[in-house]
Amino acid sequence: MNAFTDQHALMVIAPIVAEKHEALEKLLQEINTDIEDNEYMPFKKATGVHFCRFVIIPPLEKSKINDYVPAQLAYSTNFDESLEAHLAVITGPDFIKGFQAVFACCAGFDFQLAAGQAVKNFIYHFKKPVHTFYRGHRGFSVAMIQQQENLYGRIQNFIDANAASIRKLNPQQAKQRLQAEFGDEKIAPVQDQLPNGRRFLAKIGLFAVLIMAVLYYLKLLLPLLLIIGILLCLLLSRLRWFEQRDSEIAEKTVSNEIKEISYLAAQEDRIVQNQLSHLVVLKPFLFRRIIQRVGLWVLNQAAIHIYNKGRLGDIETIHFARWATIDNDRRMIFFSNFDGSWESYLGDFVDRAARGLNLAWANSALFPRTNHLLWGGAQTEALFKKYTRTNQLETQVWYSAYKKLTVKNILNNYQIAAGLGVNMNEEECKKWLKRL
Repeated sequence: MNAFTDQHALMVIAPIVAEKHEALEKLLQEINTDIEDNEYMPFKKATGVHFCRFVIIPPLEKSKINDYVPAQLAYSTNFDESLEAHLAVITGPDFIKGFQAVFACCAGFDFQLAAGQAVKNFIYHFKKPVHTFYRGHRGFSVAMIQQQENLYGRIQNFIDANAASIRKLNPQQAKQRLQAEFGDEKIAPVQDQLPNGRRFLAKIGLFAVLIMAVLYYLKLLLPLLLIIGILLCLLLSRLRWFEQRDSEIAEKTVSNEIKEISYLAAQEDRIVQNQLSHLVVLKPFLFRRIIQRVGLWVLNQAAIHIYNKGRLGDIETIHFARWATIDNDRRMIFFSNFDGSWESYLGDFVDRAARGLNLAWANSALFPRTNHLLWGGAQTEALFKKYTRTNQLETQVWYSAYKKLTVKNILNNYQIAAGLGVNMNEEECKKWLKRL
């Protein structure tokens, strides 16, 4: 089976030509009606694509210091290999008609070029940076996930067909029987190739100790610590000054006062997975923008080095998630692909990762009021859920390459395939067999 394959995030955001807005909506609706086999983008042929979506971003009105931002189209995808390989797929014969038709509704599309080159140029021109990117099963390609799903099904069928004889075997003998049948499909342990969180934190700690030792030798440590302490007090004081004056979403706000959300709920719970597209206005002032960027950077480092084996904190239901500031840092967009219902997903966030949510969103308009950034905020569950629903966008097109699988399913299938090539004692065999 496949070796380690990293996944990447692409986000393209471009202004929509006003006269083509209605035609674009109709086209996206037609694509989404038969997401896997429509004539424009038959996504079942999208090699290496885990999830993708098209979202129409509403305009942002002109303010005293910023110009008007028109409605925009966002194309967001998580894919294997490289950007060049992904572009080869979407400019190939199966997809070029659809991507040309969609992007042609946006300003900046060059009709004088050949279709494939025009789509590539458009993507390179309007490609936006992703500031925080989380992968719930990092290193697993689409092909690997699908092959392991198939392997799991065939092992189950084999066990069902040979249940009487297998029941007579002890755990080690049962595993040996399955190894004899499926051992050629064993894989190398993918997750051993991921960054090690403990080593990362140890390197940071060692670096800090070395810096402090040098400063101590130069007799600069105490003065520097004093300066850092004063600056930290000033920073926290300034932050608290802003927090005490922040507006937050009203507790008595009801959905029909802010947005009719029935059409959002109607898009959900159709399969075991769901999606969330979320857009917020960021608070003004350079101080808030700096804190915002630092918070997203911290979350991204944690996603790369620590939370890279199926859990974001204690949450094990997220396939992919990304945060990115757009419109010259005036707004921030969040896209997530997750398992279970919207309510349980938000509930998990509140219960298990509220401080991380504060880092990501505390500097956005109407976020529940925080206390020194890490407390309050998302811990106020009712307000946070209202805030999230209020700022949720309709997702016009959404595709999943393995819509019947949860993150737990994918990781379990991986452990089964990886275990085929490992010698185990009786207790380890019992645990491995329980995965079946």
